Amino acid sequence: MRELFSAGMLIAALMGPVHAQGVQPWWEAFGHPGLTAAIEQGLSSHPTMGSALARLGGAEAGVALARSGRRPELGVRAGYRSGREQTMETGGVEDDIDPLFASARLSWELDIFRKTGAAIDAASARVGQSEADFAGVRLLLSLEIARSYVALAHLNEQARWNREEAEDAWAIYERARRRTEAGLEPDTARARALATLEQAEHTLARTVTERDKERARLTSLVGGTPLGEEPTSLAGFTLPPQPDLDLEGRLVGRPDVVQAHYAWLEAQGEAVAAARTRLPSLSLVVSAAGDGSDAGDPESWAAWAGPVVSLPVWNPGYQAQSRWARAREEAAEETLRAVSLRAVEEIDRAWVERSRSEEMVGQMQARYQALSSIAEAEARKRAAGLIQEDALRRSRRNAARAAREELEWRAAALRAHLDLIASLGGDS
Repeated sequence: MRELFSAGMLIAALMGPVHAQGVQPWWEAFGHPGLTAAIEQGLSSHPTMGSALARLGGAEAGVALARSGRRPELGVRAGYRSGREQTMETGGVEDDIDPLFASARLSWELDIFRKTGAAIDAASARVGQSEADFAGVRLLLSLEIARSYVALAHLNEQARWNREEAEDAWAIYERARRRTEAGLEPDTARARALATLEQAEHTLARTVTERDKERARLTSLVGGTPLGEEPTSLAGFTLPPQPDLDLEGRLVGRPDVVQAHYAWLEAQGEAVAAARTRLPSLSLVVSAAGDGSDAGDPESWAAWAGPVVSLPVWNPGYQAQSRWARAREEAAEETLRAVSLRAVEEIDRAWVERSRSEEMVGQMQARYQALSSIAEAEARKRAAGLIQEDALRRSRRNAARAAREELEWRAAALRAHLDLIASLGGDS
């Protein structure tokens, strides 16, 4: 397992952000223009995308900040002062302080032991984390929009079925009421029909309520602007084929795995930088200072240039920081392994569920077609007077029940494919 993770992490480090940008958007594989439009609207309008982009910009600024440690520094001081002083140099007699003073210092610390380089590596790894964070937010938002869009289409189709059932229940109730009033059936027949009607109307009301809630959720996900045209059924969706999987492909596209990998690289860079703070540093310095009563003719001045070596002999804070950084690196490495292991588990589980749901859709479609054929044959028999109305209604109910079961499994298959996309990090 460690060899799997090492190979996968190396590829994730080299290809992770590019992989997320170079492939075709996964939602286009569903072949539904409305779904594509909804996701693109959400990705351009939802505030979470702007927030993730701002975090990425902050990480990129951090790299520039780290690189500034390799550039020369220039400082200038100048001022005016008034007063008197009494020193040994004046023979104990008070004298006026020279009012003008100025100094300048140019220094350039050479990164001989790559302490600054390690800090730059850590900052660059933070950019990789931010890129993975951006890809993760994009993937999460697009998946949530797709799930909500599919759910709304499913609920609209369910509402249509439930409305037809309520209309049938109303017709049955009216028939039972007339027959009861005519004395052809007992009152219990009308009571049963009324109970069936009330149940059908309750189911319809519940479905409509769930649909309205899902519509509001989808509106929020796409940025607060209602869709121009909402989905009415699942018929327009194409179930994409299952993607090919290879050893590295299980991990490359996962933003959380890529982010954990860059977090490990960041911790490595910080550990190296912390360990090298105890090494000597070499700077090239040019310094000049002077003071006097006249800016053009200073009474005293000094200038020098040369290398300066600094050696931290004893600093407990450096040692504690180094130990903390090493512990953080070890924790980041173990987190990377844990995230990778969870990713493999989620991919395997989603793959099995996706395969099972596709098989069930095929079975439900075959069952619905068979029961529809039976219902059509029963309708012809009823027209010829060969069977009673109740037999025809039973066959129609069986076909309708099969159609609803096929609808449920189609929705389940679409959801399973979305779960598989999530586990693969956006691969279609």
